Amino acid sequence: MGELKKAARLLSSYGRSFILPTPVQVAVQVAEACDAKCTYCPRKQDSEAAISLEDFILILDRVKKLGAGYFNITGGEPLIWKPLIPALALLHQSSISAFVSTNGFSLNDALTDQLGEAGLDALNVSLDGIEPSSISPKTLANHDAGFSKRLFHLKREYGTRVSINGVITEENIDQIPLLIAYARDNDFMLSFGLAVQDLTSVMNKPVLPVIPEKIRKLIRLAFKDKVLVEPLEYFSNPFAPCYDAKKTSICIDPKMELIYCFKTKGRSGIYVKDLTQETLAKYLEGFKANSDICNPYCVANCLYLSAYSKRHPLRTLMILLESKIA
Repeated sequence: MGELKKAARLLSSYGRSFILPTPVQVAVQVAEACDAKCTYCPRKQDSEAAISLEDFILILDRVKKLGAGYFNITGGEPLIWKPLIPALALLHQSSISAFVSTNGFSLNDALTDQLGEAGLDALNVSLDGIEPSSISPKTLANHDAGFSKRLFHLKREYGTRVSINGVITEENIDQIPLLIAYARDNDFMLSFGLAVQDLTSVMNKPVLPVIPEKIRKLIRLAFKDKVLVEPLEYFSNPFAPCYDAKKTSICIDPKMELIYCFKTKGRSGIYVKDLTQETLAKYLEGFKANSDICNPYCVANCLYLSAYSKRHPLRTLMILLESKIA
């Protein structure tokens, strides 16, 4: 029954967004700290900024009144955020779907069961490759032997959807076939993002990796088989108008401020404690103005997927509902 209520809320939120400003997705950066150091990440991995459980309860209260559809809990690294399990339990009790994005290094046996018992709907694990890499520690080779078994246990025992997300650069193109095979063999959904350049700098051309034709064929097949989320066009033309793509999302940082983008840190001056239908409308007005002057060559995966969801709403809803809320 709880899973059906989550699905109903998500569908209701999506429908409501056509009439009123609605945060279908609430993306919460619960902490800035991270236990991995990736060469392409601009965040302060040693920052102590984090949301308290009381803060999270306030967020939940405010966005429920605005018809929120689901939470995407991110960081930093959310698995090292101490209030994670009680926060997930609160979302489950409120019939709101919970997605967590993680590097997975803190995922031990006990935490795996705690996540499942708390009602986690989807775990998105960052893996930039299978073999060791000089650009990212987030490879399967850097996890212990039980890592994949834990992911499968979470999927099998608790019905949690497990997805893999890899950041693609020129240096790890050769890992694409291996990641596709890993996702296919374990029945995990796979998503690829492109390394995002410094959006505050001046860029006068797109920066995209060159994908060899034999790998392009694998991407086409993986998308057709619903293993891979992004179609081949993403790797050649990922650009989209930000506001139109993401106006059903809100981003909240560890200072409890609504920001326009986790990449640029564009600040709105609106805090969760002041969040109402009116201030949400003001946030969206500022978001539109901010996105109009943002870097036109942004290749952020969140932007592309948001734009794709607008063009293909039924496929997107099915992806969201294919977690245990289905």
